[in-house]
Amino acid sequence: MLSLPDRGSAVETAVRDLWDDLQIVDGAAELAFLKKKPKIAERLAPFSDVEVLAAIGEAKIGKPDEKPVKQVELQALLAAPEGFGDDVPVDPNFHARRLPDRA
Repeated sequence: MLSLPDRGSAVETAVRDLWDDLQIVDGAAELAFLKKKPKIAERLAPFSDVEVLAAIGEAKIGKPDEKPVKQVELQALLAAPEGFGDDVPVDPNFHARRLPDRA
């Protein structure tokens, strides 16, 4: 079974890593001021201000309909029909069989 790590996009990860500084940002002016710090400017360099501000907004209010990957995987496993594979016929009495008493 393939399991995916539960992680966001690169910009969301960068914002999460810098959250102690970025949590005070409400607009482009605050972001521009904080980007004067070399640590923040270097980490956010690959992203536009619009992307960073969107990620900050999502971090503050959250994404309303998003479920963690692990929860989606569990729901998919629970919803899957029980089976033994395509090449093995399913015998409904498989678990009801037992060895004869005199074996």
